[in-house]
Amino acid sequence: MPKEIPSVSPLEERITRVVTMRDMASSDVDRLGKEVLELEEEIKTLDMVSELFRTLIDKEIQQAVGTLKRLQTKGLGVVFDDQDVAVEADVSVKRGKVSVDLATCEDGSSGDVLEDYGGSIATLQSILLRLMVIRRRGLRSCLFLDESISAVNANYARNMSKFFKTLCSKLDLDMMVITHNESLTEHADKVYRVKKGVKGVSFEEVRKK
Repeated sequence: MPKEIPSVSPLEERITRVVTMRDMASSDVDRLGKEVLELEEEIKTLDMVSELFRTLIDKEIQQAVGTLKRLQTKGLGVVFDDQDVAVEADVSVKRGKVSVDLATCEDGSSGDVLEDYGGSIATLQSILLRLMVIRRRGLRSCLFLDESISAVNANYARNMSKFFKTLCSKLDLDMMVITHNESLTEHADKVYRVKKGVKGVSFEEVRKK
């Protein structure tokens, strides 16, 4: 009897499967290659965006610090007109966060604001810092000062009152000041005197402009 020839169908099927797997693998390689290129382009774009954000943030910080320095120095110059006092700022990055160190200077020499310059200058700087925060945060322009300026020297009280009036006018700011120093009320739009009597506390309007 003639010898039976084995069927080639299983072999053809295996070859077909191998070819199909090869084509699929080749397609995957091409697809992955394209994805790698796309990811590389995305990384480049992200790097550019990150650098742009860093530049914008640095610019924003420098502008904010510049505004702060000008406001502080201008205020000090107006109120303490017999002193050459200014504010300098040092911007640095500490533990991944931007840090701004303010220094009070007189005649080019810096010192501790409380120990070297006294409570009057420290008080004004504190108020101007709070005002800066209000403006930068977009909060309602209203500032309450409850005996916050009691440390101000009587010689500068009228200057400070006038400076507050200018700030309120230019910045559309409402300011309520509680004080025992009448000189600080000189440029106020309204002045009330608080009286404590037997029947409780009463308010008397002293002046209205």
